[in-house]
Parts: sequence; C-alpha cells; structure tokens
Amino acid sequence: MENQILDVGILNEESDARVKIQDLRPRSTFALITFYALIVATTISILTEIWTISVLKKSSIGELSYEEAVKFDTNYAIINLAIMIFFILPIISFSVWNYRMAKNVSIQNLNGKEFTPGWSVGWFFIPIASLWKPYQAIKENWLGSQYIGYKSDKDTWKSNSTPSFLGLWWGLWITSSILGNMETRMTGKTEDIDGLINLSYFSCFNSLISIAAAILAIKIIKSLTNLQMNSTPEINTNLDL
Repeated sequence: MENQILDVGILNEESDARVKIQDLRPRSTFALITFYALIVATTISILTEIWTISVLKKSSIGELSYEEAVKFDTNYAIINLAIMIFFILPIISFSVWNYRMAKNVSIQNLNGKEFTPGWSVGWFFIPIASLWKPYQAIKENWLGSQYIGYKSDKDTWKSNSTPSFLGLWWGLWITSSILGNMETRMTGKTEDIDGLINLSYFSCFNSLISIAAAILAIKIIKSLTNLQMNSTPEINTNLDL
C-alpha cells in the first residue's frame, strides 16, 4: 500500500531536525465525516425521545391503541439500531486518526515524551484511568504537534500551552460518558410511565452534551491536523512504498 509522506523540513541541521511524518489528512477526513454523522444521528435520537415522550403521555391517559404501540416499538428499535452504528463509527475513526497523529509526534524523539501512540489510544478503554489518561495523552501530543509545526523546539516543547477548548471537550466527554452509564442503569430499573418520561428527558439532556462534545472533537481534529500538515510552506510530497 502506498503511504503518503510529508517532508516537514529542518529547523536546525544539528539538533532540531523534524522527522518525516505521514499524511494525517485522509484519516482526518474520515474522522470528520463520522463525527458530522454522529451529530446528525444524535439529533435524530433527541427527536426520537421527544416522540417517545408523546407516545408515553398518550399511553398514560389511555389514548394509545395497540396498533400504534406496536408500530412505535418497531420503529423505535430500528431507529436506535441505526443510531448505534453512527455512535460506534466515530470511536473507530477517532482511534485511527489519534494513533497516526500520536505516531507523527512519537517519531520526533522528543525528550520527556511519555505516551506511546498505542497508549494514546489504549487509555480510552482502560476503566478508571480513562477518566484522565487520554486527556493527558492528547495534551502531550498537542504540544508535540506544536513542535512539528515549528512553534517550539526540543528544549521548550513541553512548556507551551494548549487551547482552553481542549479541556472543555474532555469535561463534556467525561460528563456525557458518566450520564450515559447512569441512563443505562436507570433504563433497567424504570418501569412506570412517569419514570420512563423522565428518562427520555434525561436522555435528551445527555444527547445535547454529546453534540457539544462532538463539535469540539471536530475542532480538535481540524486544529491538530492543520498544525501538523501546514508546518512549513516548503512541503515535499513523496510516496513511500
């Protein structure tokens, strides 16, 4: 398979040479598409929950027929199955993009680099540690990307700052994950109509947080990709077989 390589040039011939990095843009494009799709799917999920609330309210006053109930159950199952797919794809695409982004930083051999490309992705799937380790990894890789982008050198790369929206994204992501776990547990314990209606409102609230997190994830993917790929006006594109 042909991998496109970008020669990001040399800042200092003796000690601060930038190593050739792989083109991040194809993975970035795929990730962005899946996150835009996620936002659409989450919006549909909110509309579905609003529909659910309407059906439950009709049921509570005895105005829901058997045929309407069966139709609702069937459509609800189909819609949620489709939405589930759009929730899984961004996880895959972000992991693929994140690994390549981290790998581009890792091959620079920066002093004090803690997170490998594998663990930059892997920490997302480790219980408890996933609450803070992935954020630390992506923050470190952001600083490393600033080095690739000629905004720091090997002596100062860790002393730079990262944008505030990076922390906001992580806060929203963690909040959404916690609320999602709460929603799952509540689903198994809620049986009365009022409880189900409240659960649907809760789901809508969590979906709004998820949309906000997805919007910031898009900003992060775009920003980091541009930082690595637009590192120098003298980019030479080669093909590595």
